[in-house]
Amino acid sequence: MLASVIICSFNRSKLLEASLRSVIKQDFQSDKFEIILVDNNSSDDTRATVEKIASMSPVKITYLLEMKQGLSYARNAGIIASRGEILVFTDDDIRAEESWLRNLVSVFDAPEVAGAGGPLKPAWPFERPAWLTDDMLPAIAVSEFPTACDTGEFKGPDYPWGANIAFRRDVFEYAGMFPINLGRIDTNLLSNEELEICRKIEARGLRIRFAPNAVIHHKIAPDRLKKIWFLHRYYWQGRSDAILDSATGIDIYKRLLQRVKDMAWRLSKEGDQFIHACQNRSDLGYFHQLILAPDERAIPFRTLRAIEMFVNGMTGASKSKDDKLQEMSKYIDEKHLDLSTYDKLIQEKNRQLVNLEGIKTEQKQQIDDMAAKIQVLDDMVMTTQAHLTEQLQLVSNLNGIIINSQHQISQLELRSNEREDLLFKFRAENVRLQSELDLANNKFEELYDSWSWKITSPLRKIVDLTIKLRGK
Repeated sequence: MLASVIICSFNRSKLLEASLRSVIKQDFQSDKFEIILVDNNSSDDTRATVEKIASMSPVKITYLLEMKQGLSYARNAGIIASRGEILVFTDDDIRAEESWLRNLVSVFDAPEVAGAGGPLKPAWPFERPAWLTDDMLPAIAVSEFPTACDTGEFKGPDYPWGANIAFRRDVFEYAGMFPINLGRIDTNLLSNEELEICRKIEARGLRIRFAPNAVIHHKIAPDRLKKIWFLHRYYWQGRSDAILDSATGIDIYKRLLQRVKDMAWRLSKEGDQFIHACQNRSDLGYFHQLILAPDERAIPFRTLRAIEMFVNGMTGASKSKDDKLQEMSKYIDEKHLDLSTYDKLIQEKNRQLVNLEGIKTEQKQQIDDMAAKIQVLDDMVMTTQAHLTEQLQLVSNLNGIIINSQHQISQLELRSNEREDLLFKFRAENVRLQSELDLANNKFEELYDSWSWKITSPLRKIVDLTIKLRGK
């Protein structure tokens, strides 16, 4: 199997059906790729939709249910179930051009190419809003990646996105699976789960190629074309950036200071105030994730509100840019100690996660080894059963021969008994005849010795002579 296309879906069966059909219609040999559809615990008719399409598809479609909620859980389940050398990921709200898969797979033309990605073009549900500028398109996963298009490959911090991305299978052996602390979970808009893997690829000196003709059209949901959704999306992007930075050893303190400077810079800039509001929401999300607590459920609401009021005050007060920057920097300095403690907690959790992954891998290897041993034992049992069957057949044949021999022996014994009876009768008859012969001899001797025999002797001579004469 050359390629596995992994699609994760949650309660979007109507969009999913069209997306699946566009992947099935690829100009790619149907027996060279498969589709893994991971249902992330949907409550709609996702399963029935997939099974209906799979029953008529020339491409093998595997339906998989992942009960743990979260995009990373679903993608990891798809990886485990897949068989392809190249693992391709896309979404359930797309339309793939017919040459998409062929063009994406074709850039894996050298061993050092470990990943690839292609353009994501928008499919608008209605006319694009005037306030939605090109700078904001990445928030709805739309980009043609101009820098990667010019160079032919992706370089950090600009990497391909999850709706149109592919990796070699062995990437997940050294980079690990998709991080479960990132990725969408229901209405939680965490992201960046693929960026951590891309960073690890680049750290090994491997390449991530750009496939300009591997085009995916991303269907934009109408509810995402509202300003309130963008504010929500930018906030969670800030949270995602903070988690990723902590997990990959980025200097968080410098990142915080840079965001403070960006906020102060935006105060002095005229321009699209909605874009500035979105960017401020991203910074707020970053602060919430890093400064407060590792577990968002443990964050006191009043503390969250105080931080938000502080940020809003910093961005809305009539102080000079330098004063605002100084005040914000002072605040960050006061929280630096808490941040260091948080970093240590994150690092410890990461070490625990690595250990758990190692244990999981070791246990999987043990299970695989045990399965192999069981298979060997099964083969031995089958062979032994075959030998026993042959031996039983031989024993049955020998029993038949023995029974036949016993029958023949019985016949011979019967015939021997008959011969002995005949011999006994013959001997008895011989004795009887011998007795009669002895009696006749005795009578003849008596007759020969008698006077009558002597008197008739001349007469018998005459008779004998007469017989001889007649014979002449």
